[in-house]
Amino acid sequence: MVLVSRKASSNQISTERSSSHKGERRSGDILSELKKDDRFSKISRVLEKSGSLRDSLGQNELTFFAPTDLAMKKFLEIVKGSTNNEKEINMEQIVTYHIVNEEIGLSDMYSGQLLESDYVSKSLGKKDSKQKIHVLQVLGSFVLNGFVRVEQSGFHAQNGVVHPVDLVLVPPVQLTEQLFQLPYVCSTFISAVQACDLVDDMSEKGLTCFVPTNAAFKRMNLTDLIYLFSPLGRKDLTKVIQYHIGKDLLYAQDMIEEEGKQIEVPTMFKKEKIVIEVNSREKKGGRGGSRKGNKGKDKLPQDYYYVLNNGEALIDMVLCDYIVENGTSHFIDRVLIPDSVINNLPSRKFVHEDM
Repeated sequence: MVLVSRKASSNQISTERSSSHKGERRSGDILSELKKDDRFSKISRVLEKSGSLRDSLGQNELTFFAPTDLAMKKFLEIVKGSTNNEKEINMEQIVTYHIVNEEIGLSDMYSGQLLESDYVSKSLGKKDSKQKIHVLQVLGSFVLNGFVRVEQSGFHAQNGVVHPVDLVLVPPVQLTEQLFQLPYVCSTFISAVQACDLVDDMSEKGLTCFVPTNAAFKRMNLTDLIYLFSPLGRKDLTKVIQYHIGKDLLYAQDMIEEEGKQIEVPTMFKKEKIVIEVNSREKKGGRGGSRKGNKGKDKLPQDYYYVLNNGEALIDMVLCDYIVENGTSHFIDRVLIPDSVINNLPSRKFVHEDM
């Protein structure tokens, strides 16, 4: 937000907005500059009460996604409506999910990027594992975890960069509960999980779920789909769903590092594995290459093909790395059918054509 007096000329307004979008440089550290900025009075009060948060934000080369006062107001209204006691919400823990121990300016951000936050999750399968934040670029703006917009009026402080965000970035919840937030994408898959009583299985630590979209189920042979969702096919449906739940944590960047190799992912179904092969689009005439942002370490996830089981399905790179509390999820365009189930299907084969 840029405050301009009524006497300011249109040229002044244009100049101030431009410098704000570039990220102005301020002389103080992150904590002191937040305190002086009227947009962040509410989050500043939270930081003032927490010694551990002040210590965290006192480090060098940081990125802080700072909820504006309006974002905090929206969050507190939701909290009041969903719980009888605001103290049940651990605000200090939530704020750690807004801190990244690396200085990331807007020019360093890109679609498909994963940032490591200060928030420690005990559900990722490794001790002291820090939860990721997924970055997506939508209509010229960067969006965190699919719904928190990064505003372009941030600033550089002595020890890092501050990006205002329009909502509080709440740490993700368990896999099944997180997928409930996308009914228009994967409601069929969630229905299958519930029908097969696999909610607890999907709460295990360090999972990668390959989620068939609603469109993927629609591509199946109709008689096969009816069979799987009937009481008669319940056991086979359970096997199918278990086959989509990988027992290893595998982000898109992990797959890119194994480009050209076959990656075997053990699943919950009798330890049967999904085989993934990653290839650059550049080799097939598409655009490709690494991104200089994020200190030049990462490659663009959308510059690669992610093929499952020799072409049985692809990972949709618009919906990869959907971060959940106990792992990650990637959305795929086909339903994977284990060999032991194929012969039980009415059609006796997996049909790839659209119905």
